[in-house]
Amino acid sequence: MAEFCWECLNKISNTDFCENDVVLSCDLDFCEECAEFKRVVVRFERDKFWRRFRKIFKSKNNKH
Repeated sequence: MAEFCWECLNKISNTDFCENDVVLSCDLDFCEECAEFKRVVVRFERDKFWRRFRKIFKSKNNKH
């Protein structure tokens, strides 16, 4: 599985998650995008992720 810091994850996926929206690793790990040792995203905070996902989904559906 690819490992990315939260900044690179936002850049790659064109999102605006903040550090509080994800769970970061305790130790430094190698980010495969910026090639730096940083804390990488382990998983999304479930409630925040789904709230944001629904918000994005609703805004995309309302444009049509």
